[in-house]
Amino acid sequence: MLSEDKHLLVGERVDALVNVDVPSRNVIHLLYPPARKKAGRPLCLSAAELLVKSLAKGQVVLICTGWLDRPHISLGIAETDGPPGAAALARAVHRGLGAVPLVLVEDTIVEPMSRVLNAAGLRVLAPDEAIKAAGSGAPIHAASVMGFPSESAAAAEEARRILDRYSPGAVITVEKGGMNDRGVIHTSRGADTSAHTAKIDLLVLE
Repeated sequence: MLSEDKHLLVGERVDALVNVDVPSRNVIHLLYPPARKKAGRPLCLSAAELLVKSLAKGQVVLICTGWLDRPHISLGIAETDGPPGAAALARAVHRGLGAVPLVLVEDTIVEPMSRVLNAAGLRVLAPDEAIKAAGSGAPIHAASVMGFPSESAAAAEEARRILDRYSPGAVITVEKGGMNDRGVIHTSRGADTSAHTAKIDLLVLE
C-alpha cells in the first residue's frame, strides 16, 4: 500500500505527463491551472480517488468516448486517441476495482470500439452478459459497447433508460465533444459537428 506522500508524488507525475503539449495546441496551459486550483491536488489522483469511492465490484461504470472526425466524408472515420484511452481506463477500473465497463459511442463506430476493447484484453459481450460475467466467478474480463443517439430527444430518452437499468456508479467521458450553451458541439477548429455526435451531455446532466 502506497503512503499518502507516494500517492501525491505519483499523481503529480501522471498529471505532468498528460500536460505535455505534444501537438502544440497551446490550450492545456490555460485549462490545467484553474482546474488544479479548484481540485487542490493532482487531477488524476483526485479522479482515481473518486472512482475508488464510487465503484464496487460488479457495479457498472459508463465510459463515453468516440468523436466522428470527418462526418461530411464518412460516418466511419473517428478520432483515434479517445477509444484507446477509454479502453485503458475500462481495463483499469475492471481489473483494479471489479467494475463492469459499458462503453458508449456513436452507432457507426460500435464495431471499431469493440475491437479496441478486445485489444486491451477485455471480452466484449452484450451489457447483461458482461454484468453476469462479473458475478460468475469465472475468469472472464468482460465489457460492453453500446451505441448512443446523436438526436437530442432520442438521447434524452436513452439516457434515462440506461441510468434506470444499470444504475452506474460513475459516468466518465474521454475525448468527447460537449455542447455549448446553445447546444452546439464544435471541433477544436470551430466546425459544427452537432448532427453526428452522440449527445452524451444529456446522459451526464440526467
